[in-house]
Amino acid sequence: PDAYVNQSKISDYIAEYKKFFGEQMADILCLEEFSEFIDAADTEYPTSETIIDSIYPNQTGVSYGNTLATRHTVIKDEHIHYNNEKTDEVGCLLHTMVSEIYGREVFVCSGNLRVLATEETRKNTFNQLLSKCEEHDYVILGLDMNALSEAENRYYVETAEANGFSVANGGYFGNISTLPFSDMYPNIDNIFVKGGIVVNAYAPDVADTLASDHLPILADILLY
Repeated sequence: PDAYVNQSKISDYIAEYKKFFGEQMADILCLEEFSEFIDAADTEYPTSETIIDSIYPNQTGVSYGNTLATRHTVIKDEHIHYNNEKTDEVGCLLHTMVSEIYGREVFVCSGNLRVLATEETRKNTFNQLLSKCEEHDYVILGLDMNALSEAENRYYVETAEANGFSVANGGYFGNISTLPFSDMYPNIDNIFVKGGIVVNAYAPDVADTLASDHLPILADILLY
């Protein structure tokens, strides 16, 4: 949610967001750059209480601006960050949870590769995250990749696929633009799935009043 909503528009904004989430009815929300309050100048409207809680009863904590929400049981949650193993530069900021989803324990991650980090650091820390995923049979990663070029994005897609992941953006379904309001490389958000397959992926239409600097990406996922 945008942290700079006009005060006079807050009621409409809340209603539109509830309508959007209610129509999608996703099992999991991976939220990056999460604003604690709908209006940064008004602490009367906490985002979780006013928008998310009525649809998603289980929300994790917030770390590094990332959080997760689900209609399923959360077994545990924690924040993780990875530094470049050579330079110690921070490159990957995450909030993770293990959730019981339809009888399976699934490791779920919401986070981002830091746009202010070097490309080498983003790649190094992404590989560390994939190594962490080896501990789990079922994994869903919802990530803001912050790739600055098609070549960098292709690296993440091909590396994930080589490690047994199904990819929503840049794989079988082609490129899905989630950053249309900028001159930067637009296909920067992705969903990676291990222990299952992405059977459909798309960027849904959103009202202009809900559009932030990123558009959402949705995926239908089949767990084996």
